[in-house]
Amino acid sequence: MSNEVLKREWAKGFDKVKAKQAELARSKGFIHLAGGSKDLVTSRYMPLALSLVALPLVARGCFNMYTGRGKIE
Repeated sequence: MSNEVLKREWAKGFDKVKAKQAELARSKGFIHLAGGSKDLVTSRYMPLALSLVALPLVARGCFNMYTGRGKIE
């Protein structure tokens, strides 16, 4: 492909990018919540899952410290 063909192909999507940037600039609030239903997964469900996985691990570690298990003498 020649350079001119490549430039035309790249320029096709550039208007969409500029329109999305202008839309995000006009929006009020947090930009990371502007994506619709995908943001629900990244902003709520993933931190909730991480917390639910970490909670038993932390609880077990605190219990082991309290009872004195796993000491290296």
